[in-house]
Amino acid sequence: MTLADLATQAWTASTARSVALVASDGTPHAISGEEHPALAGLPDGAPVPGEANVQVTPDGGTLVSLPVTLPPSAGTLDGGTLRALYLGGTRPGTEELAFLLSIADHAGTALHASQLIERAGARAGEQERARLARELHDSVAQALYGITLGAKTARATLDRDPGRARESLDYTIRLAEGGVSEMKALLFSLRPDALEEGV
Repeated sequence: MTLADLATQAWTASTARSVALVASDGTPHAISGEEHPALAGLPDGAPVPGEANVQVTPDGGTLVSLPVTLPPSAGTLDGGTLRALYLGGTRPGTEELAFLLSIADHAGTALHASQLIERAGARAGEQERARLARELHDSVAQALYGITLGAKTARATLDRDPGRARESLDYTIRLAEGGVSEMKALLFSLRPDALEEGV
């Protein structure tokens, strides 16, 4: 479940006029319901894990902030806050607070999962770059080295043995064509539509 889904679920199943999941830097991840300045920015006081921080907003509303806690393996426990805004004079009951706390716990799990997916994607990108570097070295770099040797041989034998120079040039052309094919295969593995576009 995404953070937007969790914010929507918390809003629709509670009596709050709006609910937001806010990052530890005060940036909203997701907001459901009415927009309000109290739903963004750094909190006046960080809520204690497992408890709700209740404040009155400047316009008389009630703002309830609950901690979004990440698992210890995340490296930091601070996942931001779940903020629920109520009309002035209205406060959530015990059951509703327990429900919002469970949503905040789910948000911590979802946030950690998205961080893990992001890290895995970065790791996969690094592995793909390493694979590409190996393939470039093993195929295209070797072909370019052979092309260089073939061209030097052709140049060295051009005047005294034109037949051998021709053989060296034919060999060099075959290597160049092979290198082009290898490069096209590598491009296709990275971006299959590249060849269709004529790249």
